[in-house]
Amino acid sequence: RNRNQWAENELLELEALESALQHPSMIGIKIAHAHQHFRMDDPDYYSIYELAARLQAPLYLHTGPSPFPGTMSAAPYTDASYLEEAISTYPDATFILGHAGYDFINKELGTFETCLALAAAYDNVYLEASALGSTGSDPTGANYREIARRVAEEGLEDRLIYGSDGPQFPGFLKSYAERTVLALSDANYTEEEARLVFSGNFETVFGINP
Repeated sequence: RNRNQWAENELLELEALESALQHPSMIGIKIAHAHQHFRMDDPDYYSIYELAARLQAPLYLHTGPSPFPGTMSAAPYTDASYLEEAISTYPDATFILGHAGYDFINKELGTFETCLALAAAYDNVYLEASALGSTGSDPTGANYREIARRVAEEGLEDRLIYGSDGPQFPGFLKSYAERTVLALSDANYTEEEARLVFSGNFETVFGINP
């Protein structure tokens, strides 16, 4: 929303969000700072994180530069280091760092190491690597394999959440899942660790009992 609209209608918008989260199909909150044009460290929007913590609604946050027109590319809108204040201020809120800081413009790891460091430092931070398994975003799969390797190296297999970014086109979901299996296998994930990535960590974050 426009900054002026948020300043004028913040309480009404928060009430609407809280009401929406009562619906059984609403399981969390997504924010894409780069697309919505507000900084990750803008305290004017911290009330959203406060609400998420109170309602135990996980927050999915787009991190890393986006290739879509009209998005902001500067660090305060894409670099998860600018989220650290909010993450530390609201320990009861769960922050899922979507795309794990991947740079989809240059097809590079981008600020992945920053995201990894935040997950290592804070129990309320998870990583999600959707879109990395597509041939368009990571042609050789090398970046996806590196992310899987570094997550395992840091012992954070219980913080990585599978996301497909699909369906997009016929066969995409199958291809994406296969590339994910290859990345995890290449990084020597055990069967149980792979299960955590594909389903267990999501179930934990969203309170799902399989």
